[in-house]
Amino acid sequence: MEIEQEEKGGTVQVSLWLDEGLTGREVKILFNSARHCEVGKFLRGPIKLEYRLK
Repeated sequence: MEIEQEEKGGTVQVSLWLDEGLTGREVKILFNSARHCEVGKFLRGPIKLEYRLK
């Protein structure tokens, strides 16, 4: 996870490293679960969450 602080708010970049043996469906489920994580609800200010698979 990387955090780039800006004057008002910031950007949180989340990288997910998943096992290579997962099916496409499993990867999609895990990726969507991460995107809907409750953490974003606790952050204040204009926050941009970016997710990517590694």
